[in-house]
Amino acid sequence: MLRARHAAITAATLSGLLGILSVTGRLATAGLSKRIGVAGVTAAVFAVQAIGAAALPFLRGAITGAAACVVAFGLAFGVATIARRPSSPTATAPASTQPSPAS
Repeated sequence: MLRARHAAITAATLSGLLGILSVTGRLATAGLSKRIGVAGVTAAVFAVQAIGAAALPFLRGAITGAAACVVAFGLAFGVATIARRPSSPTATAPASTQPSPAS
């Protein structure tokens, strides 16, 4: 962003949006995955993220272009946490809650 001659405050603001956008993306993904399915939503979100990352070198000169790329990338930031397959309930349960083996 600084190499594209944006002010430091603008670059910092756009970078800071990643945190806010990651939460927004997680909420949207969780809501949409109930309707569409996790795999489809995850694939679409990662495609949008890839487009945003690929377009940044071409659109970084204009603040609106850079902001659009950051928004596209940021919405998918952290979606992998939601999209991964949950482990079995006993794999992460504390020892006191795990079923005891038959004696």
